[in-house]
Amino acid sequence: MRVFLFLMFTLFAVNVYAQQDSMACETQFGVGVTFGKEFSLTNYSQVIYYPVSVTNIYFTFDISPVLRIEPEIGIFRTHSEYDEQSDVTFETTSYNIRYGIGIFYKKIYEDTKILIGGRLGTIHNRATSEFSSTFGDDKDENTRDDFYFGFATGGEYMLSDHLSIGGEAQLNYIIVGSENNNDDYYQSIFATRTLVILRFYY
Repeated sequence: MRVFLFLMFTLFAVNVYAQQDSMACETQFGVGVTFGKEFSLTNYSQVIYYPVSVTNIYFTFDISPVLRIEPEIGIFRTHSEYDEQSDVTFETTSYNIRYGIGIFYKKIYEDTKILIGGRLGTIHNRATSEFSSTFGDDKDENTRDDFYFGFATGGEYMLSDHLSIGGEAQLNYIIVGSENNNDDYYQSIFATRTLVILRFYY
């Protein structure tokens, strides 16, 4: 359901882009890569600190002098392994795949662009755990879909006509989905995200 809503929102944004009068303003398309980290506080008063992969990609559409639409996709992988005297081995591998979109009001000051808006999207989580010992092997897999939305602001400086460097700060509210469709579980998270963004414009 959340993936469906995200796709509908993206299609709406693309439709808005397609309906813009090309004579009214100069449209611009770019691709950006993010560097940063995330800090979260759960509703159980637990503090979680997530590194954010550099593979978060932004697709930038400046569709008017004051409006930017920016879909994003990213993947983050973690792997941990525990080995006790070669008798017991425990491995965990997890993947987080993020799909999102941002809408921003844009203000231009010569070579600087100031952005104020918000982002929303979904995060698909998949974790696989493998346990091995002299008594046998076991494997467990869990999946979960989270939904997030929040405020975002930032800016960028145009180093040239095709390259910019900028930053963004986000305050997100994350609704954590139930693992393997377990409806008895509910959790929410407030998260701040700070990013450095390199964008290339065509």
